[in-house]
Amino acid sequence: MESAGAVCLPAGGRNGTSVLDPGVRGYYWSSTDGGESDAYGLYFSSSLVYLSGLYGRYYGFSVRLVCALQD
Repeated sequence: MESAGAVCLPAGGRNGTSVLDPGVRGYYWSSTDGGESDAYGLYFSSSLVYLSGLYGRYYGFSVRLVCALQD
């Protein structure tokens, strides 16, 4: 799938020091910050993908570098 451009985003994330739903849901930061102490988050499960609102950066969501393929 990687050769076709698929990106692997493991289901997992943190809320401060707690691990959130490992293997069930994924929590990631988007590339858009919301100021000094907030950023936009991305949440997904097996049935949905949701670009959610602002979260405090203390949540500690995961970060993955993703970019478009260059031909």
